[in-house]
Amino acid sequence: MEKQKSIKKAIKVKPSTDKFTKKMKERSKKYSQQSIDPFAPKASSYGLNPEFEILEPNYDPEQLLIIKNTNDVLRQCSKCIQVNSVGNGYGLVYKGKELSKEASPEMQAKKDNFLSLLDMPNPDQYGHELFSSLSADYADFNRCYVEIIRGNVITKDKNYINRPVAFYHVPTSTMRKTRKDAEPTEVSVKMLRFGEVREHKIKKHFRRYVQKVDYTTTTGEPRYIYFKEYGDPRTIDKESGEVLTTPAEIKKAIEDGNVATEMYEISAYEPGQIYSEPEWINQLTSILASKLCNEVNLGFFENNTIPNMVVMISGGALSDESYDEVKNAFRDIRGKDSFNSILFLEAVGDAAAASDSGTIPVPKLDIKPLIEGRQDDAIFQNFKEQVNRLILSSYRIDPILIGMSKGSDKASAEVAILSAEAEVFGPLRKKFEDFVSKVILVDENGFADKDWSFRFKPTNILKQESVFLAIRYGIASGALTPNTIIQMINNHLNLEIPIIEDFWGNIPATSVRDSFRNYLETNNEEGKGIESKTFEAFLKTLEIVEPVEEVNSDPQKLAPNQGGIDAQSRNQN
Repeated sequence: MEKQKSIKKAIKVKPSTDKFTKKMKERSKKYSQQSIDPFAPKASSYGLNPEFEILEPNYDPEQLLIIKNTNDVLRQCSKCIQVNSVGNGYGLVYKGKELSKEASPEMQAKKDNFLSLLDMPNPDQYGHELFSSLSADYADFNRCYVEIIRGNVITKDKNYINRPVAFYHVPTSTMRKTRKDAEPTEVSVKMLRFGEVREHKIKKHFRRYVQKVDYTTTTGEPRYIYFKEYGDPRTIDKESGEVLTTPAEIKKAIEDGNVATEMYEISAYEPGQIYSEPEWINQLTSILASKLCNEVNLGFFENNTIPNMVVMISGGALSDESYDEVKNAFRDIRGKDSFNSILFLEAVGDAAAASDSGTIPVPKLDIKPLIEGRQDDAIFQNFKEQVNRLILSSYRIDPILIGMSKGSDKASAEVAILSAEAEVFGPLRKKFEDFVSKVILVDENGFADKDWSFRFKPTNILKQESVFLAIRYGIASGALTPNTIIQMINNHLNLEIPIIEDFWGNIPATSVRDSFRNYLETNNEEGKGIESKTFEAFLKTLEIVEPVEEVNSDPQKLAPNQGGIDAQSRNQN
């Protein structure tokens, strides 16, 4: 017993519990109308099972979603990342060594099988919907989860392999992790080393993933669904999270449909943390303060009690009716009704101020605006703009991409898109591409398929003139083939021109042009001329374009602008 306690103590890793984190957690709960973390009810889900205790995140995901949806720019940033990372469609790119086999029936059959899995990964979602959901979760939490369903697939040599046959998006806000197992599990892995597939036995500490679903009608206690970590070979009960070892237990779990499926996590590395946290979490205090600013401004418009102006009468006293009207005005006139209201006051002459002749002075009428006593309708505006800039800097996104730029030109817009593509959209797109290519589209050894790779279509960030110029100079250098040109046009102009299946589609375009020209000249000499304006126009598109400016051979002009061509190093000769 003592030994078990010491082991548990040794592997116990708690999330950050510093005072700042605790304070932020309490504030995030205070400013939300939602219930508390569903994984921490009175049944105390965290620590439910001492063997694989559910780990509490630093910030409740449900509360983070509320904060995101009530902020001025967080939602726009999330949508911007979602659309530009995976929102332009996807496809398969042939990467085989023999390009001539790309159009073969075998390669096309494999491509069709992969696309059928990608286009409908499960009965509930199409491919683009699933990837859009994953990217939305990743933009919000810096992590997302995919449930992997495996099935036995027969190969062409009549062998069965266990590979993914479906995959589902799982909402990140509903997922939690358990501690890693104290005892390691032996796993057989295949690795490609020196051109050979070698199988190795390794020991790995797995964890489980947990999702809270609903309350049972009998006991009222919370119900949990357990998933096993991707690559865990053990059979696990999805209701209890326990490892099933005996054949009878495994058979019963299979018959009852209680076998846990695999969970794959796509996340960013967070030093010292168990859960990845949103990019904007370092601005949480400012974001919460910005939320309070919005509430103050809302309260100002709803509860403003200061009238637009007041009519004052001096040299007299308020009548009883005017006194009651003053009280009612400050008590009842609120919100938009108070902005144009005028307070009329009735006064009577002050007998104490009468002259020696007994004449009571006439009360003096004075109209006094009360606009100075009001709050500015743009209160906190500078502070809120500063918070928005901080959030955008956390995401590394330019304001122009979410419609907040006050003024910009075409050049600055292109720079903003290029920067975001390099810093945000491209790396996230690569994460999802790697997941699909290395987890879903795998061969019998579990490796990424050697013929096809998965690619998302990037945001079109190049001008058409730049694309055409690159194609023309690529043709001139002999680097581009007709099929490469077609791929460039399809990618940047969102077209679907079919590839050329004949052999000449994969040889340099200049060779194709010269070969056809020689063919035409030979036919003309033999009196077998071919008249085709379309073909002649095609040949003209392959014309070599010489650079307008000759390369300058002056070494002083080729060297960097450092005042001359003197080297900084010393020549020892």
